[in-house]
Amino acid sequence: MSDTHMSVTNPQATSRLTLVHRAIADRDPAFVLHCGDITDTGLPDEYELVAQTIPDALHGRIHYAPGNHEVRWAASAEDEYRRHFGPAPYSFDAGGIHFIGFDPTQPLQEPGHHGAENLAWLAEDLRRVRRGTPSVLFQHYPMGDAFYYLDDQDRFFELVARHDVRGVFAGHVHRDHVLRMNGLTQVAVDAVKNADGSETTRPMAVVALGDEGPGAAQRPSAIRLSDVRAGRLPVEVLTGARARATSVGCHVYPQEVFGGTYANTWIDLAATGPGRQWSGTVDVAGLPPGRQRLQVRVTGPDGVWVGADRDLLRPRARAHAASGLGAPDARFRTGWPGPRRRRGGRGLDRR
Repeated sequence: MSDTHMSVTNPQATSRLTLVHRAIADRDPAFVLHCGDITDTGLPDEYELVAQTIPDALHGRIHYAPGNHEVRWAASAEDEYRRHFGPAPYSFDAGGIHFIGFDPTQPLQEPGHHGAENLAWLAEDLRRVRRGTPSVLFQHYPMGDAFYYLDDQDRFFELVARHDVRGVFAGHVHRDHVLRMNGLTQVAVDAVKNADGSETTRPMAVVALGDEGPGAAQRPSAIRLSDVRAGRLPVEVLTGARARATSVGCHVYPQEVFGGTYANTWIDLAATGPGRQWSGTVDVAGLPPGRQRLQVRVTGPDGVWVGADRDLLRPRARAHAASGLGAPDARFRTGWPGPRRRRGGRGLDRR
């Protein structure tokens, strides 16, 4: 469940959440995951109202992750959340699955950011999970597709690709959305705030918990960039030996998007050369000087792999003696692929 938005000024929110909690309790779940925006403004009275709606059958069974509405309105709001629900991030095990309550929220901010400290905690937590044990993470913001609520979600995907993370649950968008990518299945759920009092049951998604999640085989083995010619950057993508790519595309990461959605303008690459080679060009003439990022998407029958690296594009201005102006000219370098496993071991080889 997600986005209950409990409010002291909206009695309907209390009655709605009471009905939802009762309906959940009737199913006698082992536990419940709540993906944030529990309250509307993070006020202490709102937390008290939430507690009043929880039936005895669910006490101690609901695991929460904070949303932006818990922390964005006051500098003390983060402490208020922790006073009621404890620290985040955190993890627990149930039914042979490792669950992670993650917290990419930012105090006094609408969008999220995982951050180096948060990701370091996640890396250490996953390191301790027994190999072969699937992990499921729940947080407020969905990732991938057209969702750009987190400005460093590419680092999250790079990290979890080295572990058996198979599922992500999220909220925030107030609608149901299922995405199968990068070896996991993400399920964003509709807001409890939108509940109309009726009760229906319908299948939404199956999260595969096996050795390899959807889209994992589509991870490219290499991305090659050439020098820019006439404002266009040649891109060549080599798919992996196990990939069954039906399409390959790329686009420049939309750095102007701040905590919102973006209608991706993916540029389709053409299948060229023997077997697994795809190529095309990207218009970079209008890019401002400075570091740029490229996203590559490989789609196959079982899902999608989307990879990004903030070190992919580095244009440098070069002075033109004839004009005396520093016209933007192009030297692009790639840092992809990233860490690779060493043969015969689990260590990482940074190349």
